[in-house]
Amino acid sequence: MDAHPTHDPDEHIARARRALATHTPRLLDDDLPRRNAAVLLLLHPLEGGSEILFQVRTNRVRFHKGEISLPGGAIDLEDESPRHAALRETHEEIGVHPAHIEVLGGLDQIATRSSNYLITPFVGVITATTPYPFALANREVAELLTIPVEALLSEEAVRWGVADRDGEPVAEREFFYGEHRIWGATARILGSYFDLLEGAG
Repeated sequence: MDAHPTHDPDEHIARARRALATHTPRLLDDDLPRRNAAVLLLLHPLEGGSEILFQVRTNRVRFHKGEISLPGGAIDLEDESPRHAALRETHEEIGVHPAHIEVLGGLDQIATRSSNYLITPFVGVITATTPYPFALANREVAELLTIPVEALLSEEAVRWGVADRDGEPVAEREFFYGEHRIWGATARILGSYFDLLEGAG
């Protein structure tokens, strides 16, 4: 990926569409009893460049209180698929209607340690005219956080550390934007998205 990505939102989205069109998401198969969830890394094209939508969770949710997450949540029995769950939860949490989202493809599954979720991530783009009339679920979402893709790709945004995963030390990155810290599962999904785009040239 270029060190200085373009300011044209369509170029980033076109790159994401090309990369995801040929990507087969890796599925985890560790035979552990996990709860299934799906999330959506949602791109919002604006005149000055694409941004990614995150949400700051309230202190009233069961897991990951006050943390930054992607829209999404547990897969219900009524959901037709993980993709359906990701779109439904995005609509419920931040008010973006599924008809206004183009799903570009899926990313590799990841598992959380503390909450024991198996997460299936998707990448989508808002196709409706901006500005979009977002509506937040007040019990779950304290704040809608919009971060330019360009900012997340800057050297200042990324910090690497070492995390313990199943007794093995692994390199793990975090992302920073102003006072906000993106870490854990959300950072891993975001990192896998950027890695995929970089690998696709």
